[in-house]
Amino acid sequence: MDRSSSDRAPPWLGPAVALAAIVTPVVNFLKSSPFPLGVFPAALLGAYLLYLGVRYFESWAGRGATGGGGPKPAPWSEAPTGPDGTPLAPVTSPVGIAGLASRAPTPRWPAPGSSPGVTVVPNPTRAQERTGTPRAAARLWTAGGEASFEGGWKRETVSIVPPTGGLFGRNLMIAFGVIALALLAFHTYIFFALDRIVAGAGRIVYWPLDWPGLIQDPGLRRQLPDYIFLLYLAVMLAFTFASGLFTNPRFARTQRRDALLILGAYLLTEVTVDIFFFSVSDRFTNSSFLLMRGAIGGLYFSLLIFSLLALPPALNLKRVLPRDRPAITEFLAVVAISLVIAVAILFAMFRFVGIGRELVPFAVLLLAPLLALTIWGFIGRILYDIQLASRPLPSLDTYHPSVTIIIPAYNEGENIRGAVESADAACALYPGSVEILVSNDGSTDATSEVARAAIARLQHATGGVVDLPHGGKSNALNGGLAVARGEIIVRLDGDTRLSAARGFGALVRHFADPEVGAVQGLILPLQQDGWTRKLRFLEIAWNHLFLRRGMMVMRCAQVVDGSFCAFRRQDMLALGGWVAWNGEDTEVTLRLQRLGYRTRFETQAAAFEDVPADLDRLRSQRIRWNRGGIIAHRRHLTGLFGDAFEYGGLAILFWFTLFVRGGVRSLIWVYAAFATAFLGLPTLLHVAVIAGFLLVPRGIVLGYYLVKFHRWQWLPYISIWPVTGTMKQYFTMESFGTLLPGSAAEYAE
Repeated sequence: MDRSSSDRAPPWLGPAVALAAIVTPVVNFLKSSPFPLGVFPAALLGAYLLYLGVRYFESWAGRGATGGGGPKPAPWSEAPTGPDGTPLAPVTSPVGIAGLASRAPTPRWPAPGSSPGVTVVPNPTRAQERTGTPRAAARLWTAGGEASFEGGWKRETVSIVPPTGGLFGRNLMIAFGVIALALLAFHTYIFFALDRIVAGAGRIVYWPLDWPGLIQDPGLRRQLPDYIFLLYLAVMLAFTFASGLFTNPRFARTQRRDALLILGAYLLTEVTVDIFFFSVSDRFTNSSFLLMRGAIGGLYFSLLIFSLLALPPALNLKRVLPRDRPAITEFLAVVAISLVIAVAILFAMFRFVGIGRELVPFAVLLLAPLLALTIWGFIGRILYDIQLASRPLPSLDTYHPSVTIIIPAYNEGENIRGAVESADAACALYPGSVEILVSNDGSTDATSEVARAAIARLQHATGGVVDLPHGGKSNALNGGLAVARGEIIVRLDGDTRLSAARGFGALVRHFADPEVGAVQGLILPLQQDGWTRKLRFLEIAWNHLFLRRGMMVMRCAQVVDGSFCAFRRQDMLALGGWVAWNGEDTEVTLRLQRLGYRTRFETQAAAFEDVPADLDRLRSQRIRWNRGGIIAHRRHLTGLFGDAFEYGGLAILFWFTLFVRGGVRSLIWVYAAFATAFLGLPTLLHVAVIAGFLLVPRGIVLGYYLVKFHRWQWLPYISIWPVTGTMKQYFTMESFGTLLPGSAAEYAE
């Protein structure tokens, strides 16, 4: 009997039954799996999102200065480079002092971009800025005569008036206070919602098993470290409001988009961390997640900062020296060893000392990075000595190339005589020929006249005075470089004095090694009275005497300080001189390292620098330094993605790690006070105890150098080091306000 079509089975039924017969036992098997299978797709998704984030960061790192729909930031001056970003070839026959003073007709410096070499960047008058008419740029005075010559100028001129932190720091503090109070007031509801999201995500990740995490009852009293999430959320929101991200038309739409993406990624990352954080019961292991939470907050806050500031274009460079791949392994190995030892010390404190419930996580969060950095510094110092012993240097008797000491000066009429005389006295210790150039950056006082008188009285060197229009310290340095004759350039600030006992010769010896591109000498405070001078010595002891040699041997040095340092003249000419903005010493250090050159630190050559005597001058100096450091490191972020990660990439990675670690030190005290008042937690006492712990490893280092340099009476100043660190971090926050879209690109010091 025939069946109607309606009685027939659909064609897909058979395959569906077969598929169900196969899938059902598979699903049943997966449900009985003793392993959390959901973690695999979650891990794949997380890895893909991380990949997208890294690629986006790489793309952003290679882009130019950020700007918005309104007036663009002032353009950034670039050092001369080839089409592929590599430095131009060195000038083979630079004009020296004697040749310039006697040559006719008068030579000209090349116009920017027209040929290799160095160009001075004076400020044009308004009429010249409109017409593009060059002006007579400089005059060189020597004992044998005087010559004038013209130089080009760039439209990327610097401002004579330095920017200040303005109201940004104050606005940031107010915004942070309001937002932090609001988040703390509603913390119960925030944590309730967050915990439910974490629980839902945890069930997905641990499928088919039950998520082992425990949701905390909103009514339960939490520990202070649980509020680290709210701290970083508050500071990131405060930064967006204080910067005017959503109200200032100078910000681009892409910047607003990036800020929202960063905030969203931060929340997603926090949820991911809490999935595993809530499932760990061991107190010490549990505390390690707090260290991760602090690092994550600092990372995303740093990314937010970089996405909103107007910064210079990235610089692509190709190495000129062979690769040094073992440097990467050495750096990572020392970091790993330092972290393991630091955690072992903290575990011993936890197990045998029995520090309190609140102090365990705080110790891990705050003390672990400092302990690891201290151990890293000790290991680095040993490696530096080993490397130096394996590359012995000749004595000055056998290696003493000619030297030019360039002293940039702007309104240094009171100091320039002392700088020249100290340099001349140091020349008596050097067996080679030396010339001293005072590069007068358009001073409005008697700097030029005083310098000429001092040069005329030289006993151990020859010299001259280069008078330039005012254009900033880089302008003065490049003007001196253009006429220098020495094979080695020693840079000395106009308010700095060379040591008559140690001189500069020990710097020069390092250049017998062809891989060395820059050397820093020992820099000490010129004055010893006043709290700023004493604290500056402590800073030098930690950053210069203790950490810097480790940073140099592992190719992650941040700066060869411009107060007293040395370079090869041919290298500086090949690089195009110093960039026309403040922070030029940091920038040129990173540029040399990206080419493959090593840096060195020499304590047998010494100079004494002028240190600000009051808080206002100190604030101005630190805003300038922080601004320059951010500018320089942003310019060289591409070192992370170059063809030789060890050349520049390690330096950027190390700086970024310290930048993240610095985090919100200037705001954490305010936050701790709020938490104490609103939550009833004995926060301030715990923070004070941890501050005492923090002083131990750093205090040992600082105390050693205070005694070594016969300043043992300054030992009590170690106790206020955390306060000064917080103060400097606040100045860093203020410096961000000078780099928002619409700010001047750079200014003359």
